[in-house]
Amino acid sequence: MVRKIAFQRGSMLVNVLLLMFFLGAMAFAASSMITTGAQTTTSSLRYQEVDWAAEYALNRGIKEALDNECTVDGSQKAFGTSESTYVISATQSPNEKFCFIRVEGQLQHNNGDPQSTVVKTVTLPVQAGEGNGGKALATKGLGSNLTANGNHIVIESECVGLSYESCAWCNNPNKNQEEFLEKIDGTPDVAVEEFKIGNFFTQPTDDDVIDALEQETLAKIDELIAKGKDQCVYRPTDWKGNLSRQGKNCNTEKKGKNVSLSCTQNGGNKIIDFSACDEIAIYAESVNINQDIPASTKVFASVGNNLNITKSVTGVLSSDGVLNISLSGNENIDGVFVGRTANNLNLSGTNAAKGVLAYLDQSNLTVNLNGGGNTEQVLCGTMIANGNVNFSRNGHARIKYCEDEINKWQADTSILQTSSCNSTATIMTNAVDKTRYRAF
Repeated sequence: MVRKIAFQRGSMLVNVLLLMFFLGAMAFAASSMITTGAQTTTSSLRYQEVDWAAEYALNRGIKEALDNECTVDGSQKAFGTSESTYVISATQSPNEKFCFIRVEGQLQHNNGDPQSTVVKTVTLPVQAGEGNGGKALATKGLGSNLTANGNHIVIESECVGLSYESCAWCNNPNKNQEEFLEKIDGTPDVAVEEFKIGNFFTQPTDDDVIDALEQETLAKIDELIAKGKDQCVYRPTDWKGNLSRQGKNCNTEKKGKNVSLSCTQNGGNKIIDFSACDEIAIYAESVNINQDIPASTKVFASVGNNLNITKSVTGVLSSDGVLNISLSGNENIDGVFVGRTANNLNLSGTNAAKGVLAYLDQSNLTVNLNGGGNTEQVLCGTMIANGNVNFSRNGHARIKYCEDEINKWQADTSILQTSSCNSTATIMTNAVDKTRYRAF
């Protein structure tokens, strides 16, 4: 009996021990599951936070690359108020056709856990294109008459020498035209491309350019009047007192050594003395500049019909009709000269022209360059013609692209695009490849 009771007690002890073992195993399993779940949740939250940091970095990297030609700030930065940080890097491909952006979101832990990292990359294509302007002569088309007597360069540019959209004589070239092309110096010498007014001006059409220049002249008139310089402006009105330039004309006059501008108005002409004005603003139907205007006076003129220039002048002058320039002595013109058409464009003698000459609505434009002596006669700037150009050069005269002589006039008129002959690299936002991966 005693032996049976002892056996039963031993069995109970074993059962208790087994029960305790199973309960312990269950508790350990439950604890392990809770720990694993907590770690999984923590890992997920870490990834989400670091993923947000990486996504922000990627968008920022794309913007910086777009704005700075595939260059980004590579320093480590904090992501908002979180504990995450991010790093951006960008590399341009050896062929300069792609911009590779790599970003890394990071979260470093202090409890010995490994760093959480999310890496994202994007590959952006780079599209190359010519800078605005960059041509000595840009035309809608070439006419049938191109001659350049003499052995010297007629068109010169460190980028494109001559650009045109259409060519009247290309199917039937003759000796003169072949010799003309040989006297063009550029990189390339000649480019065939679509003519766009917006490549040179901030306004897209000829009407927009003329209208913008008219408004700028009127604003300059108001500016000078506000400064108490009424004697330096011509702002004609009709009999009702409304602004009107119809029938209002201006001509330069010279008395002794003094040059002035005489403009018709009600009750007698208005006389503007150039020596008394560092700037003058003119709003008239026609303007004739047949006396040298001192270079110390800038002329701002909006002309409704005929603008004729045969002597020196500096400034921003436009015509909603004809712009005739005919220089034959030692005159100097410097500025932005814009018209729709021209009856005469002659740069001859020992003159020098700087800046921009633009004809915005000319079906056929004949350009005559005739240099005197051994001096290289140049238009240093650019010539723009929205039409067919016929070209005749004698002597040493030439047209030379001069970037600085164009861009310096941006301070006086907003219509000019920044002129540059350098190729521009535009990074496109449509990614050709985008990947992401994470490491814990």
